[in-house]
Amino acid sequence: KNGISPPDIAANGARIFMKQVFELGLFHGDPHPGNIRVMPNGVICLLDYGMVGRIDDEKRELLVDLFVAVARQDVGSVVRVGLAIVDPLREIDHPLLQSDVRDFVETYYGVSLERINVGKMLSDFVNVLAIHGIRFPADMMLLIRALVTLEGVGRDLDPHFNLAEHLAPYVQHLVRERYNPRQLIGRLFDETRMMS
Repeated sequence: KNGISPPDIAANGARIFMKQVFELGLFHGDPHPGNIRVMPNGVICLLDYGMVGRIDDEKRELLVDLFVAVARQDVGSVVRVGLAIVDPLREIDHPLLQSDVRDFVETYYGVSLERINVGKMLSDFVNVLAIHGIRFPADMMLLIRALVTLEGVGRDLDPHFNLAEHLAPYVQHLVRERYNPRQLIGRLFDETRMMS
């Protein structure tokens, strides 16, 4: 209708959302079709900012670590990162949690970061943790819900849509930045200053 193909709308919407999460730390919490308008010039507008989430630098880094750990089949890191994000409601049976996380990770065996079904992976992980009386904080649950919604809208527009393809560049950029010598020196300087 506007001369913009549905796959382009899906891809642009995903890029906008990833920019919100990974660069701005503030994201639209309910990106369903009723909250999205495509203007005649191709600009995508998100309406109804009643549900807005925030993700701080620390949680964003942990989320990146979680994606990387799943892609690398690193069960220990998935457990460690998961426990750093969540709020346990009761004492954790670590060996049983490790076993369930291993089963979860094996579901994604051989799947590259760019091919992971982001919404399903995060939903599966939340379910594994819930069995153990562990819940994600509200801001992370809102982000997961928004990602699941976005992935569904993207697939409605383009059956070949893969949210992970739009997520992967941000994850890879943040991982590269983390090991950038300038960043490492800056963190070392900050830590040294705090210790003195």
